[in-house]
Amino acid sequence: MDRTKLTAVLLAASLLASGCSSKSESSSETESVKPLTVSDLKDLNDGESPEIEYDPVSGGVRSIEGKVSTIKVGDEDDAAEALEELADIIGISAPDNELRFRIRNSGKDEFTYCFDQYYKDVHTFGTVALSVDKDGNVTRLLNRYVPNIDIDVTPNITGEQAVNIAKSKYEAGIDGEPELTIIRAGKNFTLVWHIYLTDIFYPDEVYINAKNGNIDSETGPIPD
Repeated sequence: MDRTKLTAVLLAASLLASGCSSKSESSSETESVKPLTVSDLKDLNDGESPEIEYDPVSGGVRSIEGKVSTIKVGDEDDAAEALEELADIIGISAPDNELRFRIRNSGKDEFTYCFDQYYKDVHTFGTVALSVDKDGNVTRLLNRYVPNIDIDVTPNITGEQAVNIAKSKYEAGIDGEPELTIIRAGKNFTLVWHIYLTDIFYPDEVYINAKNGNIDSETGPIPD
C-alpha cells in the first residue's frame, strides 16, 4: 500500500523516539534569565565540549548531548526556564511565546519535557525536547524549532467543513476534534486542519487544506 509522508510527520516521528507524544496546555511565564552560548556549554561540562549535531542546511543546532543548562529542572516551569536560557542556541527570540509545554514522559532514570512550537497561536510541526536526569540536570536538547514561518493563519473553511470533507472521502469515523496546524512540504508552509480517522482500512490521519479544502496529506495505510 502507498504511504504519503510530509516533513511534519517525519519530525514528529523523530520526537517519538525521545518520548514526546500527547498534548497539554502552555507553560507559565518564567523570569528573564541570561541566555547561554555554545561556548558556555564547555564550562558546564567540566571543560569538555558536549556532542553537538548541526543541521547540514541551516547550520543551526539540532541536538546536544551533555549538560546544557544551569537550571535544575523538577517541573514544566523549570523546563521552560531552561529553554529561556537556551534561546540563542535554539535560535528563538521569545520561547515563552512560541513554545508551549505538551507533556512530560518518564524513562529509565530520566524525564523528557516536550514543547510544541506555535505561530500566531496556531500549532506547527516545530518542537523542542529536553531530557532531564533524576537529579534535575538537563542532559540533552533535541531542537526541531522551525524559523522564518510566514503564513496567513486565517482559514477559509471551518473545522466542521474539514471533517465533512474527510468523512465524504473515507467514510470513516473521526477521533477527537480537528486542529488547525501549520505543516511544511519542501520549503512551502501550508495551513491545514489535522484530523484523525478511526477506521483501520483508511489513513490514520489526514491534513485538509484550510484555504481550499484539498486533502494535502495522508498518513498510515491507504487503500489501493
